[in-house]
Amino acid sequence: MHTANSIEKIHELEQQLVFLLNLDGWKLNWTGEDYSHYDAMGLDLNGESCIIEFKFRNEAYIDKMLEVYKYQALLDVDIAKRYYAVIDFKGCWVFDLDSIEYTSQTINSPKQSIFRDNNKVEKDVMMLEKSSAYKRYHYNF
Repeated sequence: MHTANSIEKIHELEQQLVFLLNLDGWKLNWTGEDYSHYDAMGLDLNGESCIIEFKFRNEAYIDKMLEVYKYQALLDVDIAKRYYAVIDFKGCWVFDLDSIEYTSQTINSPKQSIFRDNNKVEKDVMMLEKSSAYKRYHYNF
């Protein structure tokens, strides 16, 4: 995976991922240019209205992590389906937020990982098991 160290690079990767997901049958439009808690909106593989948040990671972890505040913000969006996609060099895991299995914990983590901010803060996070993913793609970013 390319090192994602600028918002422009992240936007480029998000747009590439939307393109690839659409090749598989999603009908998404990238919405990541403006600040929101999701990066794409459209129709999922079942034709239901949906949003999807992308999280690009420079390292592959056994379980995938989602901040609790982000999960709550996505659940607050009035739409039929909500998804969260974690992308690392081993692939792309898409989680259906309406039916995920997770454990939660508090960790010390960089305030903003995208900019490699070394200032740590406590975050409540959900650990998502890869086996509970709605769909897995073998994309290599």
